[in-house]
Amino acid sequence: MAIVLAPKDVPIWDGKRTPQVGEVLYVQLENLRGIGNPRNDINQEDIATLLKSIKAIGQLQDSTVIIQKEGKGKDEKIVFGVAGGNQRWAACQLGKIPMLRCKVADPKSKKDLFLLKAADNCARTGYSLFDTVNMIRDGKKEHGMSDADLAETMGWTVSYVIQLSNMLKLHPDILERTRPSVPECKRLSLSVAQPLCGLPHKLQLELIDRVTGGISADRARAIIDHLLAEQGLVRAGSHRRSPSKKFRNVASLSSARTSNS
Repeated sequence: MAIVLAPKDVPIWDGKRTPQVGEVLYVQLENLRGIGNPRNDINQEDIATLLKSIKAIGQLQDSTVIIQKEGKGKDEKIVFGVAGGNQRWAACQLGKIPMLRCKVADPKSKKDLFLLKAADNCARTGYSLFDTVNMIRDGKKEHGMSDADLAETMGWTVSYVIQLSNMLKLHPDILERTRPSVPECKRLSLSVAQPLCGLPHKLQLELIDRVTGGISADRARAIIDHLLAEQGLVRAGSHRRSPSKKFRNVASLSSARTSNS
């Protein structure tokens, strides 16, 4: 088994001095704090695999931490909030490895901290679709970021961010169906979710079980258009020609759905 404690060229934090920004050091687990992991979907098998790697060859990548203060007066002490590398931290906790190798960062604002956490986590193991959509929501709602801002931060195309942003129109229960813990036969993919995004929540809930189960996005669109046509409705953005009314936005479609029920 590899030595998982600090090698001589990486210092162990002494519990007293304030580290410098950019400094790499080993921090005892009892001095680490969670500050909001952007990942909700954490695969415990991945954590166990990472633990085996750390035990075998040591921790190769630093976790990113920020300096915080805890307590008041003479009881005040320095602790470290884990902004990136939460899975490495979790692996060390699982394996009772006493220290985590960390690099100190100093974000100047809440937005900078958000960008740090988002980019650091995305650069490692990719987000689940569920976590990605929620990260997009937080960037827009809490930090006023545009699609272009998010694309630049995450290294994605703007069109991909727009697709993800559309997922925010889904009913919360349907968005939950994108999580990797959902059985594959019920899980909703990004491509199949897109036709649902422009529909009122009531219709989304009625259709969700008909468009999951591994079918293609084209097949999902065909099912949605067929069911809406039966009710005298046409999906917004659909090219289907029909003598029935065509609704081009969610509000008018929702209104017509209510009047026909």
